[in-house]
Amino acid sequence: REFPVIENLCVPVMIYHLLSIFLLLGSVVESRVTFEYSEVLQATDLGLGNRAPFKCENGCQVYTDASAPRMFITEYNEKTKAYEVIDTFSNVVAPNAESCSPYNLEASKNYFIENRGDIGFKKQSFVFYAVDNNAPDIDTTVLILSDKKTMTMRMNMNKLTTIRSNIDAVTYTNYEGSSLSAGPRIYATGFDAVDQCHPLYTSRTLESVSASNITVFSPISTIDFGIHAYHQFTVAANSEGTIVKSVNSSFVYSSAGYVGCENIKDQSYTSSSNNIVQDQFSFEAISLEVNADLFLQTPADALNITVNGDKVILFGFTSKNIVYHGASNALTTFDVDIRWTGKSANANFAVQFDFSLANATTSPVSSF
Repeated sequence: REFPVIENLCVPVMIYHLLSIFLLLGSVVESRVTFEYSEVLQATDLGLGNRAPFKCENGCQVYTDASAPRMFITEYNEKTKAYEVIDTFSNVVAPNAESCSPYNLEASKNYFIENRGDIGFKKQSFVFYAVDNNAPDIDTTVLILSDKKTMTMRMNMNKLTTIRSNIDAVTYTNYEGSSLSAGPRIYATGFDAVDQCHPLYTSRTLESVSASNITVFSPISTIDFGIHAYHQFTVAANSEGTIVKSVNSSFVYSSAGYVGCENIKDQSYTSSSNNIVQDQFSFEAISLEVNADLFLQTPADALNITVNGDKVILFGFTSKNIVYHGASNALTTFDVDIRWTGKSANANFAVQFDFSLANATTSPVSSF
């Protein structure tokens, strides 16, 4: 396995435009997200018994970002009826943080994560990621991004990299690549689920991706570089959830806790961000392309987007692609208003905006 060069850059990402997205404390519900080969658990999954099971039937690799001496991995002994300690979170997180290595567990159907004494820890944030040994791309590098931290990832041959963080949002910036034929996609999942889920972000051109700032409101995300070649990307903590916008680039709005998977559309991650999105912005461009992946069951959860007075109301389990052109493909001011309030549990959406100074062309978009 090849590990990336990590640079800790103690400087904030430059902000060009401010987003009016309200980061208020939202209600907490069970946040477990179960993929075919993995599970992602958070503090709200512990429940009243301070214990939660996780899958590891074929053996698994586990990762966490919380060094808590009273948080344990335990195994239920069916003979003694006792929950026996396997290890502490502190020992699990050490190889994750120091060498990007997983903590390996043998096969069992009776593993749990358990809080034994840290009364306040249940209210703290952590991300626990367990991946089946039979998962695709099992050798993928998995990194921890802590609060107020920035990492520059330099990959010589890695195709995928997964980032875990217990803060509300992270932002990907500064893409560079040796191949002119491939740009990245970003998913709100671990590496094992990228082939089964919709990308939160899809690069349109090499020029736009280098200028793009992609904010992810999910505790785990994976960047798929497309090919095994040299790539560089920066990912930074974004606790305020600010979205940077500029012309000739891409930017994304999404619901807090977005997952983006058709086969588990009733599941979401826990986030302290309230599910309210409200923003207005304007740019001069030749075209505007809007791509949305929607997991919004009812009209009450609809996403409302208005461009130059033309309002569209989006809901359902579907994907939408809308392209707006300036008159005679001339430079035109596009005034945009986006509004959404999540009212149903596990209502999810992601929408990507691309303002272009060139004539719009057909772009690759995910579809159901």
